[in-house]
Amino acid sequence: MPIDDDAGHSAASDWVRVVADLDCEREAAPVDGDELGESHDRGADGGRGEMVDLDARPNGGRPGVEPRGHRVDGCLLAEGDDDRRRQHRHISRAQRDGGVSNADGELGAAVETGLECHPPTVAPHPADAHVWTSGLQHRVVGFGEPQIAWEVRVAGILGLGGYVPERVMSNDDWSELVHTTDEWITARTGIKRRRFAADDESTLDMAATAAERAIKDADLSPADIGEIIVATDTPELYLPDTSSLLQDRLGCGHVPTYDLGGSGCAGFVQALDVARARIQFAPRKVLVVGVELISRLMSWKDRATCVLFGDAAGAVVMGPGQAKAEVLDVVTGTDGSKADILTLRTGGTRHPFSHEAAETEAHRNIEMHGREVFREAVLRMSSAVTDVLRRIGKSVADVALVVPHQANKRIIDAVRNRLGVAEESVYVNVQEYGNTGSASVPFALWEAHQTGRIHAGDLVVLTAFGAGFHWAAAAVQF
Repeated sequence: MPIDDDAGHSAASDWVRVVADLDCEREAAPVDGDELGESHDRGADGGRGEMVDLDARPNGGRPGVEPRGHRVDGCLLAEGDDDRRRQHRHISRAQRDGGVSNADGELGAAVETGLECHPPTVAPHPADAHVWTSGLQHRVVGFGEPQIAWEVRVAGILGLGGYVPERVMSNDDWSELVHTTDEWITARTGIKRRRFAADDESTLDMAATAAERAIKDADLSPADIGEIIVATDTPELYLPDTSSLLQDRLGCGHVPTYDLGGSGCAGFVQALDVARARIQFAPRKVLVVGVELISRLMSWKDRATCVLFGDAAGAVVMGPGQAKAEVLDVVTGTDGSKADILTLRTGGTRHPFSHEAAETEAHRNIEMHGREVFREAVLRMSSAVTDVLRRIGKSVADVALVVPHQANKRIIDAVRNRLGVAEESVYVNVQEYGNTGSASVPFALWEAHQTGRIHAGDLVVLTAFGAGFHWAAAAVQF
């Protein structure tokens, strides 16, 4: 008999709706409470009980309702105890066939593979409940408030693309414009050359070229793209965003698009995480682009910063199902107290653009506190790599290639040393392109794949930092 809550409505309809949504045909079988990793008492009915309404109050379940769990065609359906507390579990790649474990390694709810329970259920997936899969779509449940079930979709990289302009700006070229030398730049940054956009090229042009290559590499057409994310700090226009212009340029449908701006060089890896979450909730192909045309916005007089940057674009198409690579997990973080160590102050509402700013080129003045940026970059990128590997049950020894943000060779070397990674296991192209901001990681990933540095079976880790202070790392299984 269905249990009616104190608001007078029955859970039976919601229970039926959940089962129907999951498209599971087998009858629910009882599951002990301790299979959820908790000590649950069975009800008087011997364990099955009745499911309560899905819109349970945050502060508690219904009076007199015993906590239960049910498995429907391998999907565990559960409701909370009276105080609605739940222990989130982390599932490592190595544990995918054996079950779910919590942070202490205790075995929890079983994981079953190859099920066809879809579409995703109504319950939100908590940010710290993680699932890694390899080809098969695993169904893991017993997470969240209220707890129903969760379909885990594999978020994969279907195609990659990249673009750099033809114009090469060497260190010797810079020495003719500012007081510097090739030796000075090389010793401090490792940069020898960078690419600058032609006068008739814009951010949109570069983004579109990289995007077209990624779409072609995925064997898709623009009509197949269901969403667009552009990570950039050098947009085509102030309004509207670059993503909307890119949607029109590519000829995609009327799909959601948005820019991820202000995150500096960490923007693309953050965008990967956003795309992964979007794919989780709705199967679609998401175009993710990182692009910067910083040569047109930076100061050409400040030798401390002008020699660092270059223009480029990189892109990936992500989607569910079979792919060139799977995005296993992503970690991101921010420490806003460090915002002042890498910033461009003029142009926002705090310091609007003005005639005086134009005369002094304040709108081009990228402030960078080198020592602090170096320290934070090394700490945050290396820690992010360690964190993402721990979350997937891997170590640095399992990594075939690290693709870091190409900011500075000294930073890259310091991260490598801190991680204990061999030099040949870190991809470096900063000497050829300089710091290309949000384009740095996707372009390096594309180039590494194009040049044969990445092979099937390789575990690749991306890591980046940027103004904010932001950092991120992603584990990608090819």
